[in-house]
Amino acid sequence: MTRSRVVLPVLAALTVVFAGCGTTKIDSKKAEGLIKRSIAQAGNRVSSLHCPKDVKAKSGGTFECTFQLTDGRHGTVTVHMTNNSGHVTVHPSDYHVQ
Repeated sequence: MTRSRVVLPVLAALTVVFAGCGTTKIDSKKAEGLIKRSIAQAGNRVSSLHCPKDVKAKSGGTFECTFQLTDGRHGTVTVHMTNNSGHVTVHPSDYHVQ
């Protein structure tokens, strides 16, 4: 029996904000960079990654990003917004790899 080992990324946190028109929104490209770096720290490589655009920063809110690894595995990651200023965190348990 062959077992596939999934290495989960470490905790990542960053302020990823784009302010415009009086509304604070999450900068999807910065969020993608945060996720890509955390996946790389775990020894995996990302072939594609997408976070939604126009997410309003809201303390306690979440949003999901999708990714595919170079080995063919894919999944989602739940990103947690910790304040209204665009600070986000991603924990190892937020990654769901299939």
